[in-house]
Amino acid sequence: MTNPYLQPVFIVGQYKCGTSWLGRILSAHPAVIGVAEIDIIGASCNIKRGGVALAPTRERLERFFDKSTWCTAYTAAGWEYVDVVARFECGEPIPTRAWNRSQPRKFMHLSTAAAGALYRQIKAATTPEQAMNAFLEAVCTDAREESHVVLKAADQISKFQILKAWQPEAKKIVITRDGRDASISARHFEELMRELKPWHGSPFGTDYWNFLRVWADRADKTIVAAGAGQVYVLRYEDLTNDFAGTVRSLLRWLGLGESESLVNTIQAQTSFEAIAGRARGTEAKSVMRKGAVGEWRDVLSADEQARAWRLAGEQLNALGYTLEGTLRPLPDLGDVKEHPYRLEHALHLEEEITALRARLHKFTSQAHAKKMASRPRWTRPLQSVLEATRSMTKHLARFFVSAITVAIPSCSDALYIGG
Repeated sequence: MTNPYLQPVFIVGQYKCGTSWLGRILSAHPAVIGVAEIDIIGASCNIKRGGVALAPTRERLERFFDKSTWCTAYTAAGWEYVDVVARFECGEPIPTRAWNRSQPRKFMHLSTAAAGALYRQIKAATTPEQAMNAFLEAVCTDAREESHVVLKAADQISKFQILKAWQPEAKKIVITRDGRDASISARHFEELMRELKPWHGSPFGTDYWNFLRVWADRADKTIVAAGAGQVYVLRYEDLTNDFAGTVRSLLRWLGLGESESLVNTIQAQTSFEAIAGRARGTEAKSVMRKGAVGEWRDVLSADEQARAWRLAGEQLNALGYTLEGTLRPLPDLGDVKEHPYRLEHALHLEEEITALRARLHKFTSQAHAKKMASRPRWTRPLQSVLEATRSMTKHLARFFVSAITVAIPSCSDALYIGG
């Protein structure tokens, strides 16, 4: 579907791999309207067993407004904009805030008219596309020299096929990170959200390994989409080590200005130090916790490092990460000859299936032999005759079915020609 407003760009993942940082970087470009975190697929749709349906009205409104990071705001005074739905229903005015156009846009930055229209359209939507298009149109209001709108959802790669069906021409970006570091970050972020004391030390609990399994699954999806030319992939480590070169390549792919002065300005506004107010590697209880690269080498024990590689080594290697932690250049994920990850994975599965079939055949043969050995000797010739008869009957039945399948169309053609 082609939209009559700004060109949409979607940052679809991966979780805790720098999606917020990348969103801030692109928002700082003068030709971009950046939008704060929101999964508009998840807000609009209920997805069950592969089917996609419009979410019920109440759930849809809560997901877009009261329960979304895009709408709510946490300040020193507490949470704000958590009662937007009730205030709209009562007709109460909702205050707006001034918007710094170099930062991601939130609900509070919409004009009163745009906010009211968005609420009414999402409430009245009869299809997911209507709700999603209404949101996209609302965040593009008041555009000046901007040509692109960038929307970010940390784990939208899990719903990539739905996004692709809705916006097939829109450009999609995945920023990935060493899964061993990303899982540490996810573990700390979870505890921050629970307002508990940050967790430190080793060994990790089962949650860490669950996060690593999810990372490996999303990495699989990323590799498949990249191999099909459907996403642009960059790495958190490359953005950290070579900001200018990595950002310039991305802007070139997006068709945006990439002058040296512009990239330097963006870096000055969006560096870890500028956003977090402290040096990279300095830990704090914050959404931007530490920004470290290779933290897993200091946190995981040798046994845990080996376990992590067994769990996600295929995906890590496919994205240029190594067992010992050195970083290789990002492989060409679209070149099967250079990087045969998917082919090797398929061959490995085929070998496992073949071995399983062999074991099943062996087990069946042993069970049959054991069954025959347990019967009296005088019944064995009779049993052999019965089995031969069954086999012959099966073959004859297949023959007659095949003959009928061929005969019916032939007779039909003959009757048609004769007529």
